[in-house]
Amino acid sequence: MHLNKPLINTSFSINDLRVSIDTFFKYYRLKENLLYSTVSISNTSSKPLKFSLILAIRPYNPLGLSPIKTISYLSYNAFMVNGRLGLQLDSIPDNILCLSHQDGDILDYFGKWEMITDTQCDDGLASGFAEYKLSLHPQES
Repeated sequence: MHLNKPLINTSFSINDLRVSIDTFFKYYRLKENLLYSTVSISNTSSKPLKFSLILAIRPYNPLGLSPIKTISYLSYNAFMVNGRLGLQLDSIPDNILCLSHQDGDILDYFGKWEMITDTQCDDGLASGFAEYKLSLHPQES
C-alpha cells in the first residue's frame, strides 16, 4: 500500500537484470487523478551491463483497443496523447520515437530511427516510446 492506496508491484528477471515496477493511483480532489509508476533495475551479475529501458505508449490494453490518433513529445519530458497529457517522465530520454500504424510496429525501428517527436494516425493506432540508454556496475541498481 502507498498512502493508503493499493500498490501494484510487478517484478521479473531477464538475463542478469532484475526489474521491479511499483504502480499506484493518486486521487486529487480538484484535478485529474494520476497513476504513478517507479521502475527499479538491478544488475545481479558480476560484470557491468549496458542496455536500454524503453517506455512504450501503445493503443492496446488488456480490454482491447484504446484509439490513439496523435502522440507528441514536448520538451519538458511529457507526451501528449490525443491532445491530453498522457505520460510525464522525470528525466530526459536518450531517444523518442512516435510513429503511425502505416509505418509498421514501432519496435521494428528500435536502434534505427531517432527523434521523431510526433505523429498522427487516422486509424487510431499510433505508438510511441522513450528510450533510456543505461549502464549498471555489478550489483548496482
